[in-house]
Amino acid sequence: MRCAMRLIVLLCLCFTVLLVAACGNGGGSSGASAVPDGPADPGDDPDDGGSADGGADDSHLDDRDDIVLRDSFETDLWYADWGLNAAPQNTEIVSDGTSFSGNGHLRVAVPAGGHYGTSFGYDFADMGVDEPDEVYFRYAIRLGPTWTTEGGGGGKLPGFGGTYGVAGWGGRPSDGSNGWSARGLFGPPEEGGASGDTRVGFYCYHADMTGDYGANWYWSGGALGAQGVMRRGQWYQVEVYVRNNTPGVNDGILRAWVDGIQVYEKADVRFRDIDTLHVERVWFDIYYGGTWTAPADMYIDFDAVAIAWEYIGPSR
Repeated sequence: MRCAMRLIVLLCLCFTVLLVAACGNGGGSSGASAVPDGPADPGDDPDDGGSADGGADDSHLDDRDDIVLRDSFETDLWYADWGLNAAPQNTEIVSDGTSFSGNGHLRVAVPAGGHYGTSFGYDFADMGVDEPDEVYFRYAIRLGPTWTTEGGGGGKLPGFGGTYGVAGWGGRPSDGSNGWSARGLFGPPEEGGASGDTRVGFYCYHADMTGDYGANWYWSGGALGAQGVMRRGQWYQVEVYVRNNTPGVNDGILRAWVDGIQVYEKADVRFRDIDTLHVERVWFDIYYGGTWTAPADMYIDFDAVAIAWEYIGPSR
């Protein structure tokens, strides 16, 4: 009898030890194996495409066959992908741990007393690509700490061009047969805006223009708020779209998104009256002015550029 009791006690102790061990390893349901904790931050997982520095990730674009260009400015030879032999004026690659994605981003300086900035582009024909009549263009942008439009200063940002060296920029008005452009636009905030607040939109030379200079079509909503402004020191991801009009018909389209939210659409633009004017280039133009110049040394940062035939969408 005593042996039987000792055996029962021993069996109970063994069962208790096994039960405690199972609970300590996360087992609580019948037959379930323990599930390990996930990474504390998605960027720590080597298989999820996260970035160690800039947190934005574009790996979801890897398998898309409509992407014409992707550039995250990770190398000093970035300009070769744009068909250039040297870095454009006032540009440098910066790797300071604050990039939107990856380890580097493009910085465009605008020196005090000057207009430029920089001007370069992805010229479709020069790159062996048929000039399209519609295209999407996405970029991340951040205004530097001294950026200002105080004093009424506005200017140009990246967008689209079909000027062919003839018309559609610089006081050379479009007439439907000579060229057009739809660059980005920056300008001062409405009255009462904070220093550095900058309105953004399209600056468009089109066939219905009545003066010598382009139209200002400002955006609003989403991350830009009701006043349509970007603020210094904050990354925004802009995507713009153009569809050329049927020649002679007011059915051309311009759209814009900021951080994945649509902030502008105009669907009655007449860029051209002839079918030989297309989207010649994606135009990376940074110009302070008009006739006014930058009041201080300033810069703008860019990152995560993409050009595509279909909507690109924000980075993840």
